[in-house]
Amino acid sequence: MKSQHPLPSSLFRHSLLGLGLCSLALLATAAPDAAQKGAPAPAAAPPAPATFAYQWGEPGTGTGQFRALRGIAAYERKSAERSLIVVADGGMDLVRSYTANMMFIDKWGKRGSGPGEFKEPRGVAVDAEGNLWVVDAYNHRLVKTAIGTATLLDQPGAVLQMFGEYGKGPGQLDTPTGVTVEPSGHILVVDTENHRIQRFDATGKFVSSFGKVGSGPGELRRPTYAALDSAGNIFVADSDNNRIQKFAKDGRFLAQIGNIGSAPGLFAEPKGLTLDANDNLWVVDRRNHRLQKFSADGKLLGVLGGQGGQPGKFNFPEAVAIDVDGRIFVTDGMNGRIQVFKPNPLDPPKKAAAADK
Repeated sequence: MKSQHPLPSSLFRHSLLGLGLCSLALLATAAPDAAQKGAPAPAAAPPAPATFAYQWGEPGTGTGQFRALRGIAAYERKSAERSLIVVADGGMDLVRSYTANMMFIDKWGKRGSGPGEFKEPRGVAVDAEGNLWVVDAYNHRLVKTAIGTATLLDQPGAVLQMFGEYGKGPGQLDTPTGVTVEPSGHILVVDTENHRIQRFDATGKFVSSFGKVGSGPGELRRPTYAALDSAGNIFVADSDNNRIQKFAKDGRFLAQIGNIGSAPGLFAEPKGLTLDANDNLWVVDRRNHRLQKFSADGKLLGVLGGQGGQPGKFNFPEAVAIDVDGRIFVTDGMNGRIQVFKPNPLDPPKKAAAADK
């Protein structure tokens, strides 16, 4: 018997094709994917390299509050028998010092361009004599001050030296961010808007520089902070290129760690960085709101954090420092606090001799 509504031949063929595709889709859903059977399991999440210990501070401008936390340095001061923690508050245009267990010692600085004044202090570093170098970003200069001690034998914040001026030439600076001191006493300055690293002697005389704007090996785009390993190699947070670059003492490019992304081992605006006593590299991954740890050869060892206000979480962190007891201090920018962590016992800290006056 003939159908009362016969299908045109072309529509009949399309219907058969559609049924075939549906059947294949159902089979693919019902049956295990053979390709996935032999696929390797996803890599395990890297372990947390440290455990939250304690914190201090909150957002604000009052006592015990921070407005825009920037650089941080830890210094073992034998004459005071304690670690000193020095932090730059760029929003308040001042520097503050604390003991490692949160006891406030002193503060110095105010808005301005005269001696003892700052326009957004950023990176801080302590030299072998126990003096503090402060990057005075918008005054385009470096300022050397006394840190002081718990016994007040020297005046905290006393200005000992200043050098630098705005410009693009050798020895001139444009909105610098980071500073670190070489064993030789030379001062390395991260000259952010000039996309380079400059080296000065202890008197402020220009010595050398390396880097230029770009994204190739050895090129930089708004670098922010730098740190040294035990061999004197220089690690630079190449922030706008979302990577860390490693250079020899003479500025030769050696290696790159990371690239842009949110997966473990990648970066979104890396900022502060430091090396521990075992030459492991700790990097503040600012826009990923976390801290990452790498071995000396760039292998990822752990990830800590995530965005939030709870202990162990971050909100646009900025910088990191490690004291001789291995405690890790992180400036947690938008949370207005300093968080302290103890390293997990993958590699216990090696206590090193500390310089002192």
